[in-house]
Amino acid sequence: MIQLNSIMKEQIYSLYLSNKNTYNQIDVFLSTFSLNEFPNLQSLAFTELHHDNVNKLKSMLLLIPRLRSFHLIDCHHDTTALLPTPKVSILTMPELVPLRLDSSIIKLRASQSSLNNLYEIFEYAPMIKYLNLQRIREDYILMDNMYFNTDYVSHLKQLIIGRYSNKFLYFEMFVKQTPYLESLTIFFEYKEDMIEVCRWEQLIQLSLSYLQNFNFIFQCSFTHDKNIIDKFKQFQNDFWHKQHHWYTEYSFNDQFVQIYTIPYFSNVYQLEKPTHRYTSELINHLNIFKNVIYLTLASAVITDNCQYYFSNVKSLTIIPFKYDHNLLHIQFLKIIINLSNLKYLDVSKIWKMLTSSILLEILKESPQLSSLIIDKCNLMSFFNDNELCKYLNKMIKYIKLCDYSFSQKNALEINKLCEVFSNIEQFDCVINQLDDGEFLSNKLSKLSSIKAVRLRNCGHFNDRFNKKSRTRSKIPYLDLFRSL
Repeated sequence: MIQLNSIMKEQIYSLYLSNKNTYNQIDVFLSTFSLNEFPNLQSLAFTELHHDNVNKLKSMLLLIPRLRSFHLIDCHHDTTALLPTPKVSILTMPELVPLRLDSSIIKLRASQSSLNNLYEIFEYAPMIKYLNLQRIREDYILMDNMYFNTDYVSHLKQLIIGRYSNKFLYFEMFVKQTPYLESLTIFFEYKEDMIEVCRWEQLIQLSLSYLQNFNFIFQCSFTHDKNIIDKFKQFQNDFWHKQHHWYTEYSFNDQFVQIYTIPYFSNVYQLEKPTHRYTSELINHLNIFKNVIYLTLASAVITDNCQYYFSNVKSLTIIPFKYDHNLLHIQFLKIIINLSNLKYLDVSKIWKMLTSSILLEILKESPQLSSLIIDKCNLMSFFNDNELCKYLNKMIKYIKLCDYSFSQKNALEINKLCEVFSNIEQFDCVINQLDDGEFLSNKLSKLSSIKAVRLRNCGHFNDRFNKKSRTRSKIPYLDLFRSL
């Protein structure tokens, strides 16, 4: 553990601690340092906080007088004991629960909430200007909230809702009480009443007169409504185009229909079957999906007449479409995706469509690619391609082998695997013996973590392995979980 002198501690304004892919490193840090040793600390963030960490942190937080930003990220244990945090103005919490949050909060993020909890939060924190919720669950609005005091949300300027699955009526009731809202981003799913353009125009004109930026995705299951296209076209009238400069396009396949403002605001897109797009002639088609980073692509979509282009994809998962077993066409893939930004590739589901030459071409076109998920048998069959092996060795730092159980008994196979991937730092596999984990760490000198599936005694196995990793720096961290 790094040692810090008093001068260094005074220069630390922001601290980020994480248990992700580590053996409870937050506890190690908090056992070495008390947070009040950092007198100028203003921002504090934790990822995957454990229950034991919460108890230790509770008393420390009160001793950080300048703390203004506090973030609890991907925490799966109850963290409400750490809240409210006095004088914090920027807060991230796992779930929005009814708490008497401090009135100093102006920016609030949460993974999910109900509308009823949201109303209660605003009662105690009325100064919130920025609200970002990944999901609002479906529930019923309590009668008291139908007559909520507008003054409680009068400061809200920006609202982001990653997924909204409640009634449109309830959404209307809430935003009618945010008269000074300037920016709205929302993903409505599976609610057909949201595609009523007159209702939207009336809501914007009467209740959201300050709204400048409006980004939306309206998605619902495939419908046989013959007027659905006409409804979509109404979102392209003068009110949307000329008055507000909000441009849209719509698409549909045999599963769902959707309309969205452009550019598409979400960083996730799933193109799992052939889809028809109808876009505006007034926009740049190359930039429509510039925000998409995580892409799932069906094999049947990878053709020379695909209507899509993704310029900034970092994570690509390719899946088979029905009974399609044709080889993957790399030249068509390059038309659809700019591979120069790709870092993560999952081809584990298309083993019948992948050859060593295709994978080699993808590696050559993707200079930043460092993570690979692939079927074990598929990969092993490629090891006679020396050029491919050289690229795998040079580029891949994280490998996950699907349907693969690691065992020292398969000596020839293991030796070849460790030779090809001698530079990997993270390894996902199935492991059954503690000795196998130590064997891997000795064979792969750069390995920092092993994420393994095991059928029994996970906790005991984890503890034994990671206790050794604390005393022997060469043994990597092991994250072991039970197979379902």
